[in-house]
Amino acid sequence: MIRMIAMLLLLGVWPSCILLAPASVHAEPAYAKWGKYAMKATMKQYPDTQIVEYLHIGRKAVSPLVSEEHFKFLLKKDNSIRALYVRVRFYTKTEQLISILMEEPIGAIPSPGLPYP
Repeated sequence: MIRMIAMLLLLGVWPSCILLAPASVHAEPAYAKWGKYAMKATMKQYPDTQIVEYLHIGRKAVSPLVSEEHFKFLLKKDNSIRALYVRVRFYTKTEQLISILMEEPIGAIPSPGLPYP
């Protein structure tokens, strides 16, 4: 391999695999898998809406064996926007899905772009 690169360099050809190597690799966050589940369930429950904001609130240990990821989505339908909280519960060790719970809060909804309360 080194001989091949040396020969290409002598010929004035620079291998593109060296030039185009990524500077860094970004890993997907641990909650991304559960966010996808939450989004799919939301789109199934609210098929006429768009998710316009996505916020990962955090992970909570429900018990030594069970964890829960919390998300907040802003859903848009026509000209109205409403919030939806989604909790995805799963077995921590096996990452087996247990349940997905959706809850619409009562009260005012912030406009997109404004800070969350």
